[in-house]
Amino acid sequence: MPKHFMRIRDLGHSGAWEIIRRAKEMKETNYRGHCMDGKVAALIFEKASTRTRVPFDVAVRQLGGTTIFMTPAESQLGRSEPLRDTARVLSRYVDCLIVRTFGQEKLDELAEYGMVETLSYPFVGDEDYKNFALDADATKKVSVEIANPLAGDRPFLRRDIIPTLAQTVQRNLRRGVENVSLYEIGHVYLWDPNAPAIPALPGAVKPTDEQLAALDAGLPDQPMHVAGILTGNAADSGWMGDRRAVDWSDAVEAVQRISDRIGAKLTLDQPKAEDVPAQWHPGRAARVMAGDTFVGMVGELHPHVNEALGFPAHSAAFELNLTALFATLSGKPVQAKPISTFPPVKQDLAFTVDETVTAGQLENLIRKAVGANLESIELFDVFTGEQVGEGKKSLAYAVVFRSPSKTLSAEDSDAIRKAIVAEAAEIGAQLRA
Repeated sequence: MPKHFMRIRDLGHSGAWEIIRRAKEMKETNYRGHCMDGKVAALIFEKASTRTRVPFDVAVRQLGGTTIFMTPAESQLGRSEPLRDTARVLSRYVDCLIVRTFGQEKLDELAEYGMVETLSYPFVGDEDYKNFALDADATKKVSVEIANPLAGDRPFLRRDIIPTLAQTVQRNLRRGVENVSLYEIGHVYLWDPNAPAIPALPGAVKPTDEQLAALDAGLPDQPMHVAGILTGNAADSGWMGDRRAVDWSDAVEAVQRISDRIGAKLTLDQPKAEDVPAQWHPGRAARVMAGDTFVGMVGELHPHVNEALGFPAHSAAFELNLTALFATLSGKPVQAKPISTFPPVKQDLAFTVDETVTAGQLENLIRKAVGANLESIELFDVFTGEQVGEGKKSLAYAVVFRSPSKTLSAEDSDAIRKAIVAEAAEIGAQLRA
């Protein structure tokens, strides 16, 4: 790693202020220096930006150095290698690294899923509150109001991305685009009515640390969110092919892909109908949890929201608080499991359970019963009907056993199966014939 590799936030208020002061002074005097004579600086940007690249390039040249600009594709930053490895390799050949990256994992997974990233203005107003059945008076009290808004009917900053993303989806639908799947990564603004007033500071004077702390204390919380809205058909392979409308499962799949990409263990918790927020379908929405931390919502939008916005029935959505989600991640390297050379044992297991039992609960019990011999488990069928009885459902899993130390015999497989049945019986699950 380069000796002086550091992040901007490591500077603190005083260090950042000093850099700004010196940059202003150098710009005003058209400073030309020699501290980088004969030295090379590599510029690496996770997202290409001419507006950022040019000032860096000019500044290095004014100090006597030369630059090498690496595009995201050339550096593979955030894709096939992390920043630390990129820096370690390049520092052997250059004297300085200037890296522009982001605090969150880049969610290319959503684009690979077929969704399109977009940006929306973060402004909301009474019409948005009405469309999403929000209490306008209560929401305004905890929202940031803009003194000079771009549009008079939207004078507040959003507290969630979905209401502003919905405006973009609306425009696409009105222009004849039937199948719309958009997502956005951006900030939301959570005003605290009890926060101290932001002080007015004099100009042309460096603020003290106490004044900067007072400014920070008065600012709204601005967590990073990711949200997506899916409408129309999830599958449409032509007039002779399959066609399936979007539903809650497509939004859950998007959330699961995010979870897998960043190494999070997200689970779903379906609240009682009366506890579901007004904009979500009371029977087809769930809370997204990272352990005991609530990080978002996923499911279908409420029918009255679809009607107000002109969305197709069963339009689905999700929104995750990335700031809260990343705070639950340890950041430790993932330890790869050794590859077993012994053959697998594959079995399909179907259980009859009460409708109130979730697939996740039963899966956790199966994992507990199998232990180290479990290679994979996948839910492949959920069935309800007269065959399983009223108030019951069938959950079927494809399970693969593989021992890391021996070939599993028929007796071993039978013992594992019995352990699964015994563990599942704790929640009333019965193995179907």
